[in-house]
Amino acid sequence: VAEEVIRSQNPVWIEDLQQEPVEGPLSGITFPSQFRSMVSIPLHSPQQVLGCLTLVSRSPWLYHPQQEELLLSIGNQIGTGAENAMLYHKEKELVEQLVEMDRLKSEFLSNISHELRMPLTAIVGFSELLLDHFKWGLSDQQKEYLNNILNNGRYLSDLINALLDLS
Repeated sequence: VAEEVIRSQNPVWIEDLQQEPVEGPLSGITFPSQFRSMVSIPLHSPQQVLGCLTLVSRSPWLYHPQQEELLLSIGNQIGTGAENAMLYHKEKELVEQLVEMDRLKSEFLSNISHELRMPLTAIVGFSELLLDHFKWGLSDQQKEYLNNILNNGRYLSDLINALLDLS
């Protein structure tokens, strides 16, 4: 029954299983004797049919168009709710992945910051030391080289700080 409902995307309504011969794709199906009527409705989501809902009764159930309309509306609501639940679950998994990626990014930046700042601090500090304490014994070209090292070291330090501030 479910296969037919999903394939046709229409409800299957049998008012009296014991009296009516079942025809079409449902022929040959035997139903338990305690059931007298059955309706099976598709569970529509906005994107697709997710399944079907089958209701059975122990007494004959007369078909009314208003009942079918109500059941189809219920099926649409269930289908939409099920799809929303699936989308929520997917989004929750995505958020968990993003949180893990953010943690890894922070860990990476922390490690890279340490690995870059340590030697850079030594280079800048040693350049300042040479310029401040030995400037009278240095040639103009050596002073120029040390100033280039110092300025570029400070520039790299500023770039690292700016990168860390962005993250």
